[in-house]
Amino acid sequence: MLHRRDNTARPGAAFRADAAASTLKRLVGEDGAIVYQDTASGFVISIPHRDGNGQIDRTESWPLESEHVTAYMTQLFMSAPENTEGYVPTLTCLNDARRALWSEATMARRQVTTALRVAERDGFVYIDIGDDTRDVIEIGPGTWKIVPGDTRLADKGILFRRIDGQRPYPRPVRDEKKPDAMIFRQLVPNVSDDDFKLLCGWMLQTFLSDRCDRVGLSITGGQGTGKTFLTEMLQALTDPGELTSKPPEREADVAAVCADRRVFVADNLTSIKSELSDTFCRIATGATVSMRKLYTNAGTVSIRLHSSLIFNGIALQLRRSDLAERVIQIELSPFEGGQRRTRSEMQAAFDTLAPALMRVICDALSAVLRYRDEISGIDHRMGDAVKAVTAVERAGVFPWKEGTFQRLLIASQKEARLDVTADDPVMKAILAVARFDGEGTAEDIFRKMLELSTPQEQRSLPDSPCSMGRAILRHEKDILDYGYKVDRRKTRAKRFFVFIPTEGCGNDGHSQ
Repeated sequence: MLHRRDNTARPGAAFRADAAASTLKRLVGEDGAIVYQDTASGFVISIPHRDGNGQIDRTESWPLESEHVTAYMTQLFMSAPENTEGYVPTLTCLNDARRALWSEATMARRQVTTALRVAERDGFVYIDIGDDTRDVIEIGPGTWKIVPGDTRLADKGILFRRIDGQRPYPRPVRDEKKPDAMIFRQLVPNVSDDDFKLLCGWMLQTFLSDRCDRVGLSITGGQGTGKTFLTEMLQALTDPGELTSKPPEREADVAAVCADRRVFVADNLTSIKSELSDTFCRIATGATVSMRKLYTNAGTVSIRLHSSLIFNGIALQLRRSDLAERVIQIELSPFEGGQRRTRSEMQAAFDTLAPALMRVICDALSAVLRYRDEISGIDHRMGDAVKAVTAVERAGVFPWKEGTFQRLLIASQKEARLDVTADDPVMKAILAVARFDGEGTAEDIFRKMLELSTPQEQRSLPDSPCSMGRAILRHEKDILDYGYKVDRRKTRAKRFFVFIPTEGCGNDGHSQ
């Protein structure tokens, strides 16, 4: 009778290929690490950190597929006392161990909800500074302080996840003289006063709860106006990390980048593809994107996306009015006289001011928590952001008249919609019928659009009177900006769109 050789009894056998994944899974469990199914981002692993006495004083949560976790598992495997021959885990071993860990978490129904950099709980905002100290900024109504990021936060249900490429926020400092937002003005001397106020409001809203809509930012200006450096400064203050050189080409690529970013950044653009405009709109409001899981035919994976946006370019054009309405557009002017500085001088100036700027952000968030519930009468699509900035204006951290941000935002968004629609063949056709006929069917407007557009443009335009009718309804707010209210009139055979002039119609500078 043949007997199977017991390879596990041999020295180091547990670290060889046929048993390595099981051994690695066991080592992870013995170290106290636990894998959870994260309702926000897939699977995460909570890795314990021990103090000098070997006691667990805090934990860190990382995506299970991250490079940090690869390094952690590799180190566990190689430093195990019984790994006397110094075996290194293969990629197959690491992936098999991961699969075993997430399978166990799934079957055990271990679920958590992690926060990326910022969390709001029980009337307080918590910001993970992101450095090796694991300290957290705890912000309450009218006050803030830095606290240890230890197990006491986990007991409150606050679990931050960290990601590859993440950099720390500037550590805020308290000075006798309390700064306000105007200290940021010296770093951006070549924007108008109105654009500067919009810029400060945009920075604040990036720290708001995930329940709030996000606002995008578009930075334009000629060569040498500091667009990229301003983008880098804003990212260092709102979501420090690697700068994205260009936007991904497909929705799946956008989802992969945005899944682990509070602020999505794209540098040096000329335009944004129409098919990606809807994706960015959903990212601003918060959406779940489902896509096919790699190496499968039927499996899908869902990713929750909710990020603020930064785009910059010399002559960046937002071609869709729905995206333009969600994006604050500011323009940088050429530097005057002694305003221009070298990149190293600008970086040194930012590094000097960064702690005070982070202090301003903390003061602003404490003002939001203190005054937000007192603010009323906000009627705006981005109402959460407007209400938060209005609270900060009331507190004086933004030292200008209360309601300024809302007024400037409404004016900016209207101008952006008009700029976007000025060259839109659909809007040209609608306005031609509105001005010369006063009413028309969807078929009338569709024929007019074909007259006013080129064959190349028609590839992305409504392809039938029926789709033109839907386009008219979608542009109803844009039409109102041009001075016409859309009504409907139905006869036995036809349905007409009636364009009723509003007060001031015909005086708009964007008239065709």
